[in-house]
Amino acid sequence: MKIIEKSGFFLFLLAAGACAPEPEPEPECLKHLDCSSTEKPYCEPLSQSCAVPPRAHLIGWDDDNLDMAQLELVYEAPAGMEATSMDFRPGTNQMWVALRWPITQGRCTSGMTPRDYCETLAGRVAVVGDITTRNSRIRLYDDGNAWHFMRLPMGLTFGDGEFFVTCAESRTCNFDDEPADFAGPSLWTSDPTIFAISRPGQNGSHMDMLHSSPLCTGMAHEEDNVFWAFNGRVGSVDSYDFGRDHGPGQDDHTDGAMQRYLKGEVSRVANVASQMAFDRQSGNLYIADSGNGQILELDTFSGSRAAMVLPNFDEIQTNHEFTGESWRRVDGDDGSFGVPSGLVLIDDILYISDHRMGEITALDLQGNIIRRLPLPHEEPGLLRQGPEGFLYVVYQMRGEIYRIVGNPHDFR
Repeated sequence: MKIIEKSGFFLFLLAAGACAPEPEPEPECLKHLDCSSTEKPYCEPLSQSCAVPPRAHLIGWDDDNLDMAQLELVYEAPAGMEATSMDFRPGTNQMWVALRWPITQGRCTSGMTPRDYCETLAGRVAVVGDITTRNSRIRLYDDGNAWHFMRLPMGLTFGDGEFFVTCAESRTCNFDDEPADFAGPSLWTSDPTIFAISRPGQNGSHMDMLHSSPLCTGMAHEEDNVFWAFNGRVGSVDSYDFGRDHGPGQDDHTDGAMQRYLKGEVSRVANVASQMAFDRQSGNLYIADSGNGQILELDTFSGSRAAMVLPNFDEIQTNHEFTGESWRRVDGDDGSFGVPSGLVLIDDILYISDHRMGEITALDLQGNIIRRLPLPHEEPGLLRQGPEGFLYVVYQMRGEIYRIVGNPHDFR
């Protein structure tokens, strides 16, 4: 009996223990800095466990926190100049910045010499030697014929190697009292033994130029020497193939090609970038249509070649408009954007700066807003992703460029 009683008492204790509540597990994290793993640095707020960063993490990790990202000033233009656009030279940490003086009401006429008012239309390029280090050396470059080939530059964009383009936010790159709308993108090399070095018998250091996109406010690279230009004069996006460059300061443009899409469907806002991004996987071109406040997707394989664009200044064989293109508005009709300006495509997410609203929006390709980042300064412009993965934003009128740090582990 005693043994049975002891055994029953033991069973009673086991049963009582089974009914006791389990202790709550300790949370893995309470804040992002509790997660030390580089693979899972994000503290998921509901599960309080470490996870991979959320979608669109380049502009912050927390939707309900206005301090979800930090901006670090990385470049200031020379006093009085605008920084209109920039890009990173592939394979390096160099940042190349297009500079210009503010547009005024003056006119560059045939009665002047280029050293008069016309010279103020000439753009410059600043090269930051290493964007990943503080106080990196900055060099300024002036082409000998920049008043034509780098006139009021916008859209500085690199290809896959040493070549880059700029385009002119100008009706003409000649004298203003000439009637022809003679402006378009210029091709340059970043080779320091060629760029901005004047030699006898050469027309500046440009490597090529085509002349069918006046009042250009944005460029995008497709492949090789193929680039897209936002034509603010006729409201189109123009595809340019420079073909083989003609060498420094020469003038044979006849192997080039131009094809015009969406004529009359897009619109420019003066002094505001209209950035574009080409998706090599799909062949779609994404467009910040600043004048109409919308984001467009163009199927560049669609449409049929139609009439030749005249006049054909460059005497090229392909200089045509397209009709019947397939395109759509990505952002819907809800007025999500005021004046979209900067646009980059990263991992199937569009990051778009809004010049009017002063914010950056992350949008998926179905038009769904993932998150928004309010910015401390008004009128943000062009966007780029830097070599270390951060997003950068250009403030044209301020002449400033900022790095956006969305990862709290990188906050300073």
